[in-house]
Amino acid sequence: MEEAGPVLLEPIDWVSVTVRPSPHGDVLGDLHARRARVQGTDTPQGNQIISALVPEAELTRYPVDLRSLTGGRGRVRSRRDHYDGEGLSRALRRRARRRGASATPPGATRGSPGPGPRS
Repeated sequence: MEEAGPVLLEPIDWVSVTVRPSPHGDVLGDLHARRARVQGTDTPQGNQIISALVPEAELTRYPVDLRSLTGGRGRVRSRRDHYDGEGLSRALRRRARRRGASATPPGATRGSPGPGPRS
């Protein structure tokens, strides 16, 4: 299976965030922290509209966090856009990081091949 190069497909959502100009930088910073790829901004009627592609897994608490960042004045809309391939090793490392575990096998130290044969 390793030779085949398995790929996990991660759902990516198109997100449109409407905010007042004052928290614009904070909202952009929060989106970047969520692995967003900002596609552009627009400024109709004194508001800022930020368009971005964001992994769905990063959006679970986003409406609540956006409300906190904007004092309740931010608005978000999202829809599924596409699926993006992600290498298996990158996904496993990220999963291990989220669980607080190390991606290094048990008994191994960084740079070592792992535990030797058991006698």
